[in-house]
Amino acid sequence: MELRNKNTNGRPNLVLEEEYDENYQPSEEEVCDYAQIIGIDPKTEPHLIYIAREGICAPLPDHWKPW
Repeated sequence: MELRNKNTNGRPNLVLEEEYDENYQPSEEEVCDYAQIIGIDPKTEPHLIYIAREGICAPLPDHWKPW
């Protein structure tokens, strides 16, 4: 974590840095939760779960920051 400048409220901005673990294996619950966030219904679209699994395991692009 790194603090940079101040925002419009006068508080320091908090900039998160990703700590990518290529060995990370999300739980089925995490994959299903992420699937719903990106618009996949795990119950009616189980054939699309691989997209959620790949997305949750992928590193962020270099210029992106965790939210």
